[in-house]
Amino acid sequence: DVNAYIGWMSGKLIFENQPLSKVVTRLERWYDLTFNVEGVNIRERKLTATFSQRQPLEEVLDAIAMSLDLTYVKHDGSFTFKQ
Repeated sequence: DVNAYIGWMSGKLIFENQPLSKVVTRLERWYDLTFNVEGVNIRERKLTATFSQRQPLEEVLDAIAMSLDLTYVKHDGSFTFKQ
């Protein structure tokens, strides 16, 4: 889906059945932060979601965590998703 790749032009992050490993890569670029994922099986969980540039980071992370049945923690300026 082309919208997933050009959504940034309209201020949106669009994920269509993307593994968490790719989601965190785009989040790192979007927010200029470091994201980690604990566990190989977690990295492969798929996410379909659309986020607006105006959404607070915590709202985006809460939605991802809830959608993929994960938690996340902040430590020294980076975020880690885990089981």
